[in-house]
Amino acid sequence: MKHLYNKASINSVSDEYNLVAGEKVTYKTNEGRLEKGICCSLSGFVMYPGKVGFDEKMYSLSSDNFSSEIEKYVQCGVTTLMTIVPITSERNFEEELHHALKPFNECPIDYVPGIRMAAERVTPEVMRKCARYHLPFILLDFEQESTWNNFVFEWIHQANFPYRAAMMVNLGFLSDLPELIRVKEKKHCYDLIKRKGLDPFDYDSIENYGVSNSFLKRTGLFPLKGTLTQGSHFDYNLYSTHIGNRVDEQPILDYHGEEPAIIGLRGEIIKVDQQYMLKRGFGQRLDIKKPGFFTASHANKKSRARRSFGSWSVLNKLSPSLRRVISKKD
Repeated sequence: MKHLYNKASINSVSDEYNLVAGEKVTYKTNEGRLEKGICCSLSGFVMYPGKVGFDEKMYSLSSDNFSSEIEKYVQCGVTTLMTIVPITSERNFEEELHHALKPFNECPIDYVPGIRMAAERVTPEVMRKCARYHLPFILLDFEQESTWNNFVFEWIHQANFPYRAAMMVNLGFLSDLPELIRVKEKKHCYDLIKRKGLDPFDYDSIENYGVSNSFLKRTGLFPLKGTLTQGSHFDYNLYSTHIGNRVDEQPILDYHGEEPAIIGLRGEIIKVDQQYMLKRGFGQRLDIKKPGFFTASHANKKSRARRSFGSWSVLNKLSPSLRRVISKKD
């Protein structure tokens, strides 16, 4: 059922919007009036999109601990959870994935799974299974320097086409280095991966209680999540702008870290003040069919040649003058 909302101040901007929304936002405007009907005024609140969280341990929790952990995420305004599933081998892929996702059958908020795997066990078939089961992100663990030196990134790059799951790398073999040297070596490793045709997202920059829109775009979650625009899920956090009870009597323009007064998921209210209305099984597993749809880049243009000619790029086999001509066209 669609509802009408007016005076919605979104992301603290000065404009106030009128919304028509059910599970999704179907109409958004800051001009004119809405169609006739009962309208909910959001005056006195500022609205932000529901946050997307990132979790690496939910799969292993008991039922009670699972529920309490979900409440912690919701308390911070998280309405969708990206969860990492550890996979030990290609042979056990389906069994381990199915087992790890069982607790999420009763999850009250939306979720999307990805996988984590030791880099030495990742094969082209693993990447094809990510596409088959619509797993839009994968974390590769490099615990040994020898694994890093022997890893064939070109094979993974080819097997990841056309699904293009977002890649992350955990460079564990650098963890014992001094900070300045570690940062320098990490940049060198990322530059090397990019030259191999991949563009990994910085794993260390991911926030557990608020994934950035740049990563959501990589994984294909944006614009379904992470924004309030026409066609997106109506997931929202409402923060009160009433400041009478605040000691400093100063308006807050940045609500990051504040607890939302009201939280909605696909148009349904799931929290009001300290009261939670979480329904078991209400959460949906998001089916991501096109990761990276909003992140086409110059590197992706060149990669088309690599896909057709194996692990060696055809651009490297051309004469320097012809290569420059092709690069200018891109």
